[in-house]
Amino acid sequence: SGNNSEYIRTFNLLAPAIWHRSFLEWNRQTLKSMLERGSAWAEKAVELVVKSGDSYETGRAFLGLGLVRVGDFLGYCFIEDPQNQEQLRLKVIEHLRRAIEFSQKANDAHSLSLAYYWLGLYSGAQESLVQRSLEYGEEAHDNYLQGSALDLLAYIRFWKCAAAEDPDRIRDLADGAMRFYDRAPRHFNVLSYQSPRWGALPAPAGYAEYYLGW
Repeated sequence: SGNNSEYIRTFNLLAPAIWHRSFLEWNRQTLKSMLERGSAWAEKAVELVVKSGDSYETGRAFLGLGLVRVGDFLGYCFIEDPQNQEQLRLKVIEHLRRAIEFSQKANDAHSLSLAYYWLGLYSGAQESLVQRSLEYGEEAHDNYLQGSALDLLAYIRFWKCAAAEDPDRIRDLADGAMRFYDRAPRHFNVLSYQSPRWGALPAPAGYAEYYLGW
């Protein structure tokens, strides 16, 4: 029992490292091995923790499983069938929802912020869910969580410009995106951290895209 608890706590602490490490690995075989091992560790942690009745660690374990599967989804080159890719995305969403369920019981703002961040992204870039991530990041007083949510909100808001037709609406969306964009580095700079996110408004080149596009 003691060894199981130690395993669960250790995995929950290290799970975010698997996700971050995946961004730095360029060797495909090394990346595949890393994600496969991370998934096995995560599944074992969840299997052990659901019997414990500990809402805090259970929420973190489901979050860890979601993060590892997110890393696996980002390694989509290993999953060729689009149907299998979609099944994995839905599994990630379910893991994140379970993480939210248990983390709410434990009042774990840190895990709730991370879970809502990824749920918002993998549920079709839903701004309202990422706003929840930001709120919980503020509650946790965590610069990484707040910066990450603001960075993703800038991305989501800027992409809405492409669907808008009214010039004034487009300008309002673009300006709102830049307000999120400007706030994110205030938190990241404290950590000497640079967002690894790609896509619209990639830091530190966001203003170049803003002025060229609008």
